[in-house]
Amino acid sequence: DILWQIRGWLDTLVGGPGLRRGRRHPEQVEFGEALDFWRVVGIDRDRSLSLRAEMKLPGEAKLDFAIEPLTDSPASPTTRLTMTARFRPRGLFGLLYWYAVVPLHEIVFGGMLRGIRKTAEAIHRTSAQPDEAVKSPSETPGYGRARLWLGITGVGSFVVLATVAFLTDLPNKLLPASNDTLLNQVLALLLYVLGFAILQLPLDFCGGFLLPRRFQREHDSLGSFILKLLRGASVHAGLLAAISMALLVAGRTGGIPAVIGIAGFWILLLRWQKTLDNQSFSVAVQRRHMAIKTGSWWRGRLLAISFTLTGITLAAIFVGNERLAAAEGIVSLSLLFTLWSFFGLLTLPTPSRRGVAEVDQAILTSGCPHEAIEKAVTLLDDLQDRERSRPPLIETIFHPVPSVQSRLHGPHTTRIRGGWDAARTSIFLSSAGLGLLGRAVHCNCGRPALWVFLPID
Repeated sequence: DILWQIRGWLDTLVGGPGLRRGRRHPEQVEFGEALDFWRVVGIDRDRSLSLRAEMKLPGEAKLDFAIEPLTDSPASPTTRLTMTARFRPRGLFGLLYWYAVVPLHEIVFGGMLRGIRKTAEAIHRTSAQPDEAVKSPSETPGYGRARLWLGITGVGSFVVLATVAFLTDLPNKLLPASNDTLLNQVLALLLYVLGFAILQLPLDFCGGFLLPRRFQREHDSLGSFILKLLRGASVHAGLLAAISMALLVAGRTGGIPAVIGIAGFWILLLRWQKTLDNQSFSVAVQRRHMAIKTGSWWRGRLLAISFTLTGITLAAIFVGNERLAAAEGIVSLSLLFTLWSFFGLLTLPTPSRRGVAEVDQAILTSGCPHEAIEKAVTLLDDLQDRERSRPPLIETIFHPVPSVQSRLHGPHTTRIRGGWDAARTSIFLSSAGLGLLGRAVHCNCGRPALWVFLPID
């Protein structure tokens, strides 16, 4: 696998064994022998295998395999294979390393398990029914959950970095103060934006190319995706740079009031006309009419704008007038607003889901057939993560749009009115406070179009 090869090359680069050791036998292992950068530390034939990592790591890693027979039928034997990855980090860097590679674990370890399963099934078919055709699914499940883990990794990494930088007062220690020249202030802010863009690029590459390819979703070629990603990252970095300059000028001329002070329509994607049939496209149009008619659209925008302005206000007050006139003050405002945005990611999905349920219920009451809504919702979900149902806790915390199962069969709207698309709108607006989470969330990561075109349900 290419990711294992990359990991082995990186390990060799820092002085580790890499993949040079190989293995003694292609099918048999013994206690104590080496398997590439692993060491066999436990083995129970046909039951379990334990491997200890010997690559260079900020901690200790172990990989365990356990086999449990479920049925003994010769015609259709079933066995459960459980793989457990354990990691004992050394310090903060070890923790950051672990959460940074979580999405890659889903790809690498998940691919390893699926490969073992396919090999075992192929061996069984060869011995039992050699002429039986192999039926392979057109798409591998788990894409939505993998994107969620990627989002958790990205958001968690930036939240940890912002917290550490703010608590240790790094902006004040590293960036020019208010009495420095304007040129140095501008250069410092540009370096800050550039650093964010570089840190975000690997996450975008995973979310926009590696995961879709791994789960057999529609995706561009590598060259085409890189061009789109670089174009989107450049435009986004330019936007953040322009906003940081505007905040700096506002801070130097008017202080906190200037920093804070910086009709409805709806848009339908052209691709929907090519993907949806006439009935489903009509449902999409009716839902947007109903979102405005019920007031859910306005409540969602008002909630998102109010949340954004409140965060910028609190961050600006905390930083203070004098520091806002310098690059270190603007960066401190950015770090604080990033933490505020994280608070929004945990709280705003709930009113957003209520807004979706409110619009769905209103369009049903207006006479739209339930079957038409079900078809439209399902087709649109196919264009996104194709995750028909989710555990309630996962949906409550991370998803502003209910799953297809929740929208069609409950839970439905409550007596408390919602705000349609409030959570995603606040993410979209977070650039106004130099928030660092807009590209890291699971719905946006690796999808440059959504950085400039607001995601919808």
